[in-house]
Amino acid sequence: MKASNIVIVAVVILAAALLLAFFRQDDRKSGKPEPLPVHPVDAHPQPLNAPADTAKHAAAPADAPLQPLEQPAAQPAAELSTIVPGRPKWEPVGIGGGGGMFSPASSPHDPSLMFVNCDMGHLYRSTDGGRSWRMYNFREITSHTVCRPIFHPQNPNTAYTYCRKGVMTTSDRGETWRKLADIQGNVLELAIDPDAPAFMLAGTDSGVMRSMDGGATWQAASGVTGSVVGLFIDQNSPLDRRTCFAGGAGGVFRSDDGGTTWVQKTQGLPGRGIRGFCGGADKARKVTALY
Repeated sequence: MKASNIVIVAVVILAAALLLAFFRQDDRKSGKPEPLPVHPVDAHPQPLNAPADTAKHAAAPADAPLQPLEQPAAQPAAELSTIVPGRPKWEPVGIGGGGGMFSPASSPHDPSLMFVNCDMGHLYRSTDGGRSWRMYNFREITSHTVCRPIFHPQNPNTAYTYCRKGVMTTSDRGETWRKLADIQGNVLELAIDPDAPAFMLAGTDSGVMRSMDGGATWQAASGVTGSVVGLFIDQNSPLDRRTCFAGGAGGVFRSDDGGTTWVQKTQGLPGRGIRGFCGGADKARKVTALY
């Protein structure tokens, strides 16, 4: 080391020592107490009323080998069913790596088949009703925290979802995924016609896209403005000209020609910014409800 470097290091050490001595002297003048010395804590402290010469806490010889500490038996967490009678028990399953879980989906054909997206991981799949999960490799499919997977209404092996790769599909209950199509915009919601599954809708951050070939190709619809967070295809409408609804930032929109053109329908609503939207149809009673 050069002599100049040694001088610099010595000056820095001396300055640090002087500053430390100054602050200690200042603390004494201000009446601040000196820090108490730290002593090792007994790993097995005795209760206040315990005998001092109990065998369990007797001092061991200095040359005695160290013994492992006795860990108290783990106490089971209180079940929710005991706190709130009649409620099911919830158990942590440990997935996510500390991230949040979003856009879950359960198969209408088999409730044990489930998917969920994670913002710190990727897409997860469960085949036992959520007791265990498998995370997909991001090279196959990535997660999307808004767009939830949807299931084919007639084929129990087929499902669809969207990620940054595009519209994705599986034909083996989620064992593997493949890219089905590119699509314009960021997809926030997918919908499929329960009676004619070749007809599909996609709500994006700028409107609605429609497909008439099971998601293989997509065309932009007209009339919807803003991002779309919810879609509904009315089963009480004719198959050849389905009535469809969309809800989002621009309000509620309706289509009477199978999603080709849309008209805003916000009369009676307190505002246009829709954060959640869904619908239901009772074909037996010919009733349609929107929420």
